[in-house]
Amino acid sequence: MIISHRHRFIFFHQPLTHAGHLHNYLETWNEEPIEQIHRRTPEHPFYRHMPPTAVKKAFENLGWDFSSYRRITCTSNPYVRLSALHTRINRHDPVWRMKSFIGLKTPNFDEWVKQLSHKTNSKDGTVSQHWRKMAAMPCDTWCANLMTDIIPTERLESELSTVLVQLKLPIPPNISDLLGEPEPLVPMKRETIDFIATRYARDIAVYGYDAPNSLT
Repeated sequence: MIISHRHRFIFFHQPLTHAGHLHNYLETWNEEPIEQIHRRTPEHPFYRHMPPTAVKKAFENLGWDFSSYRRITCTSNPYVRLSALHTRINRHDPVWRMKSFIGLKTPNFDEWVKQLSHKTNSKDGTVSQHWRKMAAMPCDTWCANLMTDIIPTERLESELSTVLVQLKLPIPPNISDLLGEPEPLVPMKRETIDFIATRYARDIAVYGYDAPNSLT
């Protein structure tokens, strides 16, 4: 997350939208401490991957005018994002890793995706793993009608320059360098593809995302 008072913008970084390099580029203009979620305090309430609704409340508590800031986020293909989230959990979650180590089964993508919760008050995952819930949110849920700019990372090269110019920020020589490399798409069943298509129907309709051809 980036907060620039001088340039009057907030960049909200939804996890696994492949906007990490863009976040790093904008970090030059950050003017607020951004803590790990478990280290936030009333004086420094902002933390990594903080959802926009929580940022708005923090601004109000600090007496700042949230509406006077340009509010920017990126979104990405939900099939790709959920696939990357499952891969990340499978790779780093200590419980999943222990199960794999002793030969116990962990949920495959088709099983796991139907158990997802994107509610911010859900009990799945630990506090330090809140990014799971944030990454799984449909764009409308994450943005909560609070954004001034939503940039699909797939269209970053064509849409970012205008925003940077309006913010009076320099345009990097090669915007394509800001695009993160997505994880390889995991195989998924047709019924899983249809399930995601229903749950993320607005994301797919608004941003024109295609369903994958990767089937089990």
